[in-house]
Amino acid sequence: MATPELSACFGIELLGLCKYDPQAPSPSYFTIGDAVAALAFTFAVQQLLKPIYQFRLRAIGLRFSYVVYAVFIGALCTVIAAVVPNVAVVRGTALGHPLNWEIAGGLIIGIAYAIVATISLRPAVVTERNVGKFVRAGAELLSEATDDDRLSFAKDVLSGQNIEALADIAAEFQRAESHSINIEFEKLREQGRENEGFQGRPQISAFYAFARRHELQLASHAWHFLQLLSDRDFCRVVVTRHSWGFLRSILPLSENNIYADALQAFVQAVAWQSLIQDDGMLAKEDSFEGFGRIRGFADKFFGNHKMRIFEPLNGIASIGTGVPNEGFVSRLKLASELMVKAELEHRGFWDNRSTFTVVNIYKHVCHRARYECTENKGPAYLSDLRRGIVDLTKVMSNALEKCDPRSYNLLFAEDVETYRNDSVDNIAELVSEGLICVSNRFDGIDDPAWTFALDVLGSVFERFGDTPIGFSPLQQAVAIRLVEKLKRNMDGYYPTLSRVLLAVIGPYETNAPERPGSAAAILKDAVYCQLKRLPELYEKDPVKVSERLPPNVVYDHTSRSLTHTYTGGTQVKTALESLLIEEVNLIDEKYLRRRA
Repeated sequence: MATPELSACFGIELLGLCKYDPQAPSPSYFTIGDAVAALAFTFAVQQLLKPIYQFRLRAIGLRFSYVVYAVFIGALCTVIAAVVPNVAVVRGTALGHPLNWEIAGGLIIGIAYAIVATISLRPAVVTERNVGKFVRAGAELLSEATDDDRLSFAKDVLSGQNIEALADIAAEFQRAESHSINIEFEKLREQGRENEGFQGRPQISAFYAFARRHELQLASHAWHFLQLLSDRDFCRVVVTRHSWGFLRSILPLSENNIYADALQAFVQAVAWQSLIQDDGMLAKEDSFEGFGRIRGFADKFFGNHKMRIFEPLNGIASIGTGVPNEGFVSRLKLASELMVKAELEHRGFWDNRSTFTVVNIYKHVCHRARYECTENKGPAYLSDLRRGIVDLTKVMSNALEKCDPRSYNLLFAEDVETYRNDSVDNIAELVSEGLICVSNRFDGIDDPAWTFALDVLGSVFERFGDTPIGFSPLQQAVAIRLVEKLKRNMDGYYPTLSRVLLAVIGPYETNAPERPGSAAAILKDAVYCQLKRLPELYEKDPVKVSERLPPNVVYDHTSRSLTHTYTGGTQVKTALESLLIEEVNLIDEKYLRRRA
């Protein structure tokens, strides 16, 4: 039995005797005053608690109220520790030992504080066990977040391997679809119809859906969360304040070829915001100082051929760019050049998804420019549009110079009517659309778009110097498109590309600057072959003839001639009927610069 000086340790005789009197505990290790202080601190923390901390708690299935309850329970333990020495019923038991209650209270409050400290320092982590809670907490935060909250949320979601984990969980849908496709092919093989294939996407089998119901449910959570990340305001904050964090989370996925349909929407939304935000990282790199000297973000995001699995710029034309501005078109130029160059280097000319996407966006910009030029003014972004098109033609020309003879020769068109789907034809379409966008009211050398037209056409067809004989694949593709548009002009249709071609190419002189047999000379012959049809158009509608000529060119039906008047007053006349030009067949071998 315990003596007055000694008592059972923690009220348990098996633990031996301790020099501690539970009837007169001294010292008290955790007092009521300490508990009151803990309660006061709890209320202070609650006032200062940010939404990101609440997100981290909810992501692991906790709420801040649980922390508050824990502190209150710890405080209650200290009150009990002060009371039990005077309660005879529990004397001599573990419950009657004040030190036990003080330790319990201290541990409970300590655990609560440890949770608060952990969530304030450690970002949330998503796993298969908490993906549902993680998704619900993230959706709740984003629905009412400020920009600072979105930034904190971005740092959490894009840290560690969260995105990779979500993509892997969401990829269960692709695995289920692959399983269904394999089943369909197996059925076709059993029926002896393996060469027929099937249409549409097969449904996931009921057995597979039941067997993998848990995984598919988790995949649904992850898929919807990745879709949620494409929120416009969230992606805007990512681009302007956390662009490198985004890259750190996405690059490992592209390197390891980890793909999820839902993640593609997020990457495309970030790419879109990169183009439209004037204070994003891409905007900072689109300069000649500071970040512009490094351009790390642009190179890693748009210049990385492995990012193609997410098709960063795909779908942007369908989103709608509104009215483009100088910043948007300038950033589009930087991103497009990097994407097309990377695709040509690593994928060649026929795997042209990136080039096709880039041209679609530029076509949208060209359509807007065409509208503004029609309003008798040159849009402010016309200079950036010009540089973008010219740079892409240079990228394509350089790629053609480096490619092997077999691929080079295969890129020549063999039929002007056959549909093509390669990057050479994509760039040719862009050049054509660029010239068309300034054509309807083109005023020649006095037009705001004069430099635009001169540089765009000149980037493909060099007129001066010792230029090569014959067409390259790009020159042939552009010539085919321009001549086809010009044919429609001579049939009375719009847009009036003839205004641009006549102003830039000039009169058909015998001492022309073009080297005979060069691409520029062949194009000139092809253009004037079509212009010889002007008398026919004049017979149908004289007004349409004047609409198809720039202001410094006049058609005289009596002499069947075109007269160019230069700025100094000099006039040069071209008699159309007396031009001895053979019909130019742009796919004729004699015009092509093939390689041996």
